[in-house]
Amino acid sequence: MKAHQGLDYILRAGEGQVLEINVTPEDDDDELQLIIYGVDGDVLRSGRGEGSSFRGELPTSQDYIVSVRAGDERADFEMDVIIPQRISFKRGDVSGSVSTTLPAYHTQYYVLRAMEDQSMKVKISPDDDIVLMVYGADGTVLQDEEDGEADFSGELPSDQDLISWQWSADDHRVSYRLRVTIR
Repeated sequence: MKAHQGLDYILRAGEGQVLEINVTPEDDDDELQLIIYGVDGDVLRSGRGEGSSFRGELPTSQDYIVSVRAGDERADFEMDVIIPQRISFKRGDVSGSVSTTLPAYHTQYYVLRAMEDQSMKVKISPDDDIVLMVYGADGTVLQDEEDGEADFSGELPSDQDLISWQWSADDHRVSYRLRVTIR
């Protein structure tokens, strides 16, 4: 994209969904501005010194405009837009699970709400060829993908949405079950 030029994208998302957008310039020296707002005029990211990433819960169901603007130099970039699937437990249950198939070298994101001081366990089975990352909506990393683990167990530091990120680390499709328990 040319200097001072912008590109606009439209996405439809629902109230309460977690939206994560990461814009990465091809050259680390390139400056990019990220602006996000709803068609109703509600501004989520103004682009004024806030960086080129956004993570937050959407206030309403509507179309959202995502604008990426170049600074004084030409800039090429990659943009990742993630809306994790929400995991909900049945009333009175302390655990829930989802089963899915993940193509080779792909990622899947899930989100769930948990409270401070609760204990959370995440178990992937079978655990072959799946790498797990767990982080909070505030950016707190509870387990990094570099640990190479397919399970997580720990006490939660705050009330917030937690995002689990699964990556297929092999060159074939992987079927697995993700089970989350919170007490």
